[in-house]
Amino acid sequence: MPSTGLYIFERDCRVDDNPTLSLIASQVDYLICLYCVEPLDKFAKTYSQTTASSAQRGYIKQTLLQLHQRLKIFGQHLVVAQTNVSPLLAQLITRYHITHIAYSQYAGSHEQSRWHGLQQQYPAITFISTDANSLFEQQQLPFVIEKLPESFSAFRKVVETIKEHKPHNTIKELPPSPVNVIFMLPEYLAGANNPFFSGGELNAQLHLNEYFSTRAASHYKETRNALQGSYFSTLFSPYLAHGALSPRQVMQSLNEYEEAHGANESSYWIYFELLWR
Repeated sequence: MPSTGLYIFERDCRVDDNPTLSLIASQVDYLICLYCVEPLDKFAKTYSQTTASSAQRGYIKQTLLQLHQRLKIFGQHLVVAQTNVSPLLAQLITRYHITHIAYSQYAGSHEQSRWHGLQQQYPAITFISTDANSLFEQQQLPFVIEKLPESFSAFRKVVETIKEHKPHNTIKELPPSPVNVIFMLPEYLAGANNPFFSGGELNAQLHLNEYFSTRAASHYKETRNALQGSYFSTLFSPYLAHGALSPRQVMQSLNEYEEAHGANESSYWIYFELLWR
């Protein structure tokens, strides 16, 4: 019987430098790519009493549109559902005979607990997970996770000399999808718009290249706390938050910049804040 994988995008909305996506693509005959827009109200977040603005929803919309465009290059498409992941899994597993489920690891205890519960609920399914959004691989760290330094300064001092931050190999192909549906966004996102900041993997790469084509990195520490301007800050944070850009991709571009223009305290501070993040 052919194997069918389910890749669940969350805060890793990119194709390049996505080791989890590469891993499941190498292990299954068919693949479904899923993103769940979880229903939100003004009390969905612990301390928030506001709903997402049109600009916030528009940014997510742009991110998903570009993720779908990237997947189409490989003959894939993105399935977007406005629901929580857990109740949808049972339907997909039964309907498409899912044999593998893949997702990116996150450090939060809530996220880890949720996936641990799903593994216990579906023991016959192979769960695949890697850390797709960190600057380091665990084997690079000079300590085991249980001995993680308790403060940022102590952590920084033992890891900042690690120089290997290369992105993972670019995906060459993806298995076909068994799902024949038209890409659609839920109403929650469809009418939203962000005219100020463009989300998505393609825009992230464009911004990354444009930023390091200037000399802004050499003045970053002096300008980073300003509130407006073209390159007062790197503006990488929104892309990193949704995973349209990886920390390793930023570090590769930063290293290339320093080789071409020289390193100083400001360019180092971009690395410093990536470590902090």
